[in-house]
Amino acid sequence: MKWIKDHKSELMITGAVLFVFFFFSLITKMTPLAGDDWGYAVQGMNENPFAKAWEFYFTWSGRFFSELWGFIVAPRKWLWNILNPLLFAAIIYFIIKLTYKKNNLLVLIILVLSLLFSVDNTLRIETYTWIMGTTYVVPLALLLLYLVLIKPIILEDKKMSNFVFVVSIALNLYIGLCMENATVILLLGNILISIYCWFNKKEYFKKFLILLGVSLLSLILIRLSPGATFRLARDNQAWVQMSLFAQIGSNWVTFLQRTFIYNRYMMMILSMTMIMGLLSFNQSKKWSISTMIMLIMHSICFVLTFMPTLYEKTNIAALLVFYDVQYTQSALIFCSLFYLVYIGILFWQMFVTLDIKERLEGSFYLMIAGTANIVMLISPIFGARSSLYTVFFIIVLIAFMISNIHINKYIQIGLVVLFAAFIVLKCKGLFEQYKVVQAVQIERESIIEYYRVNQDEKEAWIPRMPEGFIHSADIEEGDDYHMEVFKQYYGLNPNVKLVFFKK
Repeated sequence: MKWIKDHKSELMITGAVLFVFFFFSLITKMTPLAGDDWGYAVQGMNENPFAKAWEFYFTWSGRFFSELWGFIVAPRKWLWNILNPLLFAAIIYFIIKLTYKKNNLLVLIILVLSLLFSVDNTLRIETYTWIMGTTYVVPLALLLLYLVLIKPIILEDKKMSNFVFVVSIALNLYIGLCMENATVILLLGNILISIYCWFNKKEYFKKFLILLGVSLLSLILIRLSPGATFRLARDNQAWVQMSLFAQIGSNWVTFLQRTFIYNRYMMMILSMTMIMGLLSFNQSKKWSISTMIMLIMHSICFVLTFMPTLYEKTNIAALLVFYDVQYTQSALIFCSLFYLVYIGILFWQMFVTLDIKERLEGSFYLMIAGTANIVMLISPIFGARSSLYTVFFIIVLIAFMISNIHINKYIQIGLVVLFAAFIVLKCKGLFEQYKVVQAVQIERESIIEYYRVNQDEKEAWIPRMPEGFIHSADIEEGDDYHMEVFKQYYGLNPNVKLVFFKK
């Protein structure tokens, strides 16, 4: 019992990490290859993965290591069944390691797990259980690892060993050649860290300047790759001809949706956390006007997260003004103004309630989170998976704030019970969804095997997956590329007509 008491924190963290690992092991094993996975699997089986990734750098994409991931992992589903759970278990461990300060650990763990399992459905199916979506997850895990390695050096008194420095160089190079917006936030992070070192840790300034140079080189290599340049000019001519402000304007609605509106649980827990932070800060102080303004803004943000559900229940058109930015002009104006002010409120609260180092650290996470989606304003493709970094660095910010505030023990118990029940219900729902996916895939495979054996059949009728359960599992008529690679992956007659039908 004494050993358990002495190692209580380590046991709780280990329990959380193992829970994530085993749950993701289950749903990953249940999920089949889909969409681009088929194409990368076929090419990875038939050609050298490294040579193919090198070729893609000059013909398709600057994401060298992401392409390499596809060519190596997609043909080996068993490998992804191991790596995907490890990645998400590592992400949870790194978030806790990065933010925990011997305060409110159980609440921190429960809230982080709640947020992990409550992300927007489209973001989840495009990143959690899709092999080529994992190309967004890998740089996220490595970004968090990089921060875990360097935080004790920057904010504490730990020395930077040569091993850590070499690993940091490797991480900066690898992350930089995975995903464009991950590369940008890595570069921003290194700029901020270098500025901090110039004023506070001059002995490490040159080393972080080198890391900054590596991340800048990576950004140049990924952004100016011949393949990316050719693809942009070929597929997005209209976009290239638009002015900068026109590009931003065309993506602004998506930015609001992917950053705030679709992430309802995240915004709810963020506002709730910031309210608890204000209550903790003002326990022995008078309520100033600025504190009241912050409290009101967080309360409004909290209420806004319920508006879509309230509209679904009541059908009151006036509620659309609070979130329907795509079709309601007044909603676009309201949300643009409110959330821009709200970001300022977040910075201001950290400035007035935290000590100098905590203030800088919290602002760092918020800047990284915001920049990850801001850079997508000038991208011709702003998909749900691109917002992964914004969502997870807001989760980091929430965990950081939880570890820096005092929470009454009865409130802690209430939060743990409430959100633990939420996690159980959410995981049960997700598990049931992936059981359905597995059942449909078993049926598909038996049907596909018939068509593989009977090569003279003119049409192959394949049952569709349930809508919204996994990404790109079905192929629409006219999508010739995915039709072709699906047939190649399953060994079907290249001339057979595929029909994906709804049961």
